[in-house]
Amino acid sequence: ICNTAFSFLTLIRTSLQNRAARAAAQ
Repeated sequence: ICNTAFSFLTLIRTSLQNRAARAAAQ
């Protein structure tokens, strides 16, 4: 697996988790 692709997927996952956390907080 490409290291760049892995980093990109990790970044997306973190973004989605942050979005979900904000939705839960509100």
